[in-house]
Amino acid sequence: MATYAFARVALLETDDTLDFSHMPDQADTFATTFGPFDYTDFQPTNLNSATIDLGTLPAGFIITKVTVKHSTAFAGTGLTTAFVYIGVTGALRRITLDFDVKQATGNSKAQLVFGALGFDSSSATTMKVTLDTAGMTNGLDDLTAGEFNVCVEMIKAPTAMAGGDHWFRLGRGPAGAASIYWRPDDFNNGDLITYNSSLFKFTGLANTFAPLSAEYLVLNLDATLTNERQFLRGYHMVPTDGGPGSTYIPDIQYFGHDVHEFFDDLESIGRGVSLGTVASGTVAAVTAFASGSTRVGVADLNAGTDTTGYAAVVTDFVAYLASGGAMIFETALQIPVLSDIITPRHFHVRAGFGDANNADFTDGLYFEYDLNNSANWRYATAAAATRTKNNSTTAVTVNWVRLKIVVNSGGSSAEFFVDGSSVGTITTNIPTTAGQEFGALVHIMKESGTLARSVYVDYIGVRKVFASARSAEWPR
Repeated sequence: MATYAFARVALLETDDTLDFSHMPDQADTFATTFGPFDYTDFQPTNLNSATIDLGTLPAGFIITKVTVKHSTAFAGTGLTTAFVYIGVTGALRRITLDFDVKQATGNSKAQLVFGALGFDSSSATTMKVTLDTAGMTNGLDDLTAGEFNVCVEMIKAPTAMAGGDHWFRLGRGPAGAASIYWRPDDFNNGDLITYNSSLFKFTGLANTFAPLSAEYLVLNLDATLTNERQFLRGYHMVPTDGGPGSTYIPDIQYFGHDVHEFFDDLESIGRGVSLGTVASGTVAAVTAFASGSTRVGVADLNAGTDTTGYAAVVTDFVAYLASGGAMIFETALQIPVLSDIITPRHFHVRAGFGDANNADFTDGLYFEYDLNNSANWRYATAAAATRTKNNSTTAVTVNWVRLKIVVNSGGSSAEFFVDGSSVGTITTNIPTTAGQEFGALVHIMKESGTLARSVYVDYIGVRKVFASARSAEWPR
C-alpha cells in the first residue's frame, strides 16, 4: 500500500504514516491517499464484516475532506450488499457513513464528505475502515472481487485554533458526484448540508444554523435548547405521531363520534337533568342541599327513618358496558354521620357503576362503604353476581371525598382512586359481555336503625372514549 502526501509546494511520498513536524505552525492543507484496498485485505474470516487499519491522522491535524472511490465492484457468491465506512475504534462511522461498493463503478460513483473533524491533538489517531456485507454463507471468505481507495484531506491546526471563529474553504467536488456532504463535528455527526450536483451548489441550510434560543415547540425538552416549549396532549386530544421525518397530528376527539361524556352537577334536581332520583321509606327523599360557596349543586340522598329505606341518584341501568373503550367514573360525596353497627344504625353507601338502588350490584365496578367488613373504603367489581371486593387502606370519614374509577379500553383492568391516589386495581369479574350492562349512580341503603341517614353528592361524571368511533357526527 502506498501513501502520498500533497502540500501546496511539494509532493511527498511516504510509506504508512505522515510526519508534518517540519511544517510551519499555520493552517496548511494536505491530501493523503490510502489504498488500494481489495477484498483479500479483509480475509480470511467467515464473518460478514471486518475492520482493518486505514492509516494514521497525525497529532494536531483536522480532517476537512474524505473521498471514497471504488475501482472494482465487490462481488461474491450470494452477496446482496457491500458497504464501506470509516471511523475510529469505538465509533466506526465517525468519519464517513456507508458507501456502496457493490454498485457498478463509474466516474460519478464516489463518496465525498466535507467537514472539520478533529481528534486528540496531542497524539496521532489510527483511522479504521470497515467492510460490511450481507448474503454470503461463508462471510467475507466468499468474496471474489472488489477494490477501493480512500483519499483524506487534512489541515494542520494553527495555535490560534484554541478559540475564536474558524473558517474553512469547502471544495465543490466534481459535477455529478453521487454523495457529497458537509458534516460539522459539533452536531452529532448529522449530514447538515448536501451537495446538489445538478445545481452545482450546497442545499439543505439557509446559510446559517438554527438558533438554539428560538422559541421552538417540541415534543420533548432538550438540554441544548434554551427557550423551547413542550407540546403536551390536551383534554379531548389524541395525537397521531408519524415519527421522525413525518407528521404529528393533534386530532381532537368529538362528542358523539369519538367520545361519550356525561356530567351532572346536580344543581337542578328533579327538573329533567340527566340523573334520575329514587327514594323509598318514611321521609326518604333526594333534595337539594345548601352547599355554600365552594360547591355548585349538592343532592341530599336521605334514606329516611325506615330500617330498610334507601335513596339514589342514577342513570339508566343499561347505559354502559365495560368494553369497547376506556371509561372513567368520578363523583364527590360526603357522609355527614358514619355508620354504627353497635346501636345499631347501619347503612351502606355505594358509588360508581352498578345496577341496583337498594341492593349490592349484580354487574358493576364501584366503591363501597360497609362497616360490617371494614371502616375503610372498599373497591369492588361484579359480573353476573360474582364479585371481587378488596379493602383499601383509606378510612371513610365525615369529610368530602373524591372517588374515581378508571377502566382500560379492553375492559380487563379497573383502577380505583380516592382523592387522586390509587388504592388498588382489580382484573377479575369485570362486566364486559352483553347482558351485563350497568348505569352510573350513588346510593345509600339502610340495614338497621330508625334515624334518618344521608349521603351528600356534589356531582357525577362519566367519560367513555370509544375504541372504534361510532357513526354519530354531531357536532363536528
